[in-house]
Amino acid sequence: MNCLLYAVRKLWKEGGYLLIRRSRFGEDFGLTKKHPLYYIPHFLHRDLDKNVTQYVPTEEQKIINQKRGPWLSWLNIWKFEGKVIGDDA
Repeated sequence: MNCLLYAVRKLWKEGGYLLIRRSRFGEDFGLTKKHPLYYIPHFLHRDLDKNVTQYVPTEEQKIINQKRGPWLSWLNIWKFEGKVIGDDA
């Protein structure tokens, strides 16, 4: 959800494109493709120069998420600590 807010804000201020792909959230938790949280969308921003940026959890946040489990981690958007990274590696 935070990635959507980031990408829409960048789109509004700078123009460009909103990119949508499947999140890696399900893979991080080892969920199967049948699990509903496996297909959560992830939003990225691409500017007019084709530079892609995205908002992702910090390493510390990933550790906290692993302790909480997939459902509580996904619902925890208000105390989410993230960082902006380039590209979609």
